[in-house]
Amino acid sequence: MLLRSVSSLFRGYVIIRARGGRLEAFINRVVAQGIALWRLERVTPHLLVARVAAADFPRVARAGRRLGVHVVILEKAGLPFLLIRAGRRGAFVAGGALCAALLYVLGQFVWFVRVDGTQALRPEEVLAVAAEAGLRPGVPRDRVRRDVVERRLYLALPRLAWTAVEIRGAVATVRVAERTVLDPDQRQPGHIVAARDGVVEHVAAIRGEAVVAPGETVRAGQPLISGMLAPGSPAYQERVEQGLLPYVRAEGVVRGRTWYRGLGEAPLVYTVDEDTGRVHRYVTVRVGPYILRLGSAEPPFAQVRWEERTVASRYVPGVAWTWHVAYEVRRRAETVDPAAAREAAVAQARSQVLAQLPPGVDVLGEQAAVSEDPAAGVVRATVTVEVLQDLGRFVPVGGHAETGLRGAPLGP
Repeated sequence: MLLRSVSSLFRGYVIIRARGGRLEAFINRVVAQGIALWRLERVTPHLLVARVAAADFPRVARAGRRLGVHVVILEKAGLPFLLIRAGRRGAFVAGGALCAALLYVLGQFVWFVRVDGTQALRPEEVLAVAAEAGLRPGVPRDRVRRDVVERRLYLALPRLAWTAVEIRGAVATVRVAERTVLDPDQRQPGHIVAARDGVVEHVAAIRGEAVVAPGETVRAGQPLISGMLAPGSPAYQERVEQGLLPYVRAEGVVRGRTWYRGLGEAPLVYTVDEDTGRVHRYVTVRVGPYILRLGSAEPPFAQVRWEERTVASRYVPGVAWTWHVAYEVRRRAETVDPAAAREAAVAQARSQVLAQLPPGVDVLGEQAAVSEDPAAGVVRATVTVEVLQDLGRFVPVGGHAETGLRGAPLGP
């Protein structure tokens, strides 16, 4: 498929429209002559849109004329046609090349710096510190040292629990997470545990003890930051003497890689109903709770499509007429291009997985796996998206947490 796409772009291809009553015979004759048609789309039973190599179009048109199928070109695409158009617009092409060169040069600089994740801090404060560390609009991208900028932000803004610098094109993004300041009524002791499976990338324990390190694989519910005080420590002894549990409310950020999965399915064959022109009708009259039928309700067709229309009497309440019309249809199976079915299944799976993503995550990559099930007549796809997000969630002491801190449960 990739080789065909590359070849068609270099050789040139045309998008054609074929109209007529013998489209199946037309397709069979074209294929029998060794001509490749791709991206076929059956718009209506008598209208087809497809792509064909530009060199093969005359033979396709002749095959259509012999079968009474009208074939016309809707669009020309590919390198040969692009060069022809470019030759007619020399100044335009030169201007485009100059513009592309200028964009390439400008793309080697950072022109926009934005801050993401601030709450109590003002973005201007973060931008000012980043500028002192060398990250400012107009600086060459290769001169920005991300580790230096991140270290300067940590030292200058103690409120930050985590920060990362990301540069994409001409835009630099400083992502931050602030230390949480709790209200007096939100000081219930507890722990931070993993909300889902993942691989830890960064741990910033503000309060409590981190029990995982970067690079570790964690499972949902596994402790990340413990709110339990170390046995024997002064704080532990003080709380025990006061008759309090030896716990604090764990605070911090644990960012890590995790995965979301979506499933999609698309048919390889679908059924098309075509009206034959034969019609069967009957009428029912409803008078209060009684129904009178005029005509046979059973149409003399094996396969039908029903339509009904009801009109209530404007003068006699409770009286209504219903016209029932049965259209005979002929059903036939239409084969879907496997490539199009795979694309549809992957698109459905991707849409499903994107709907699961929480706000504020960074998408790192995507993998798609596609399989065909000829017996069921479908194509199934699985799309897995890897993201970087905060893995932690707070669990109060005594809550339903898993556990295992030093072999003991998270709650008392």
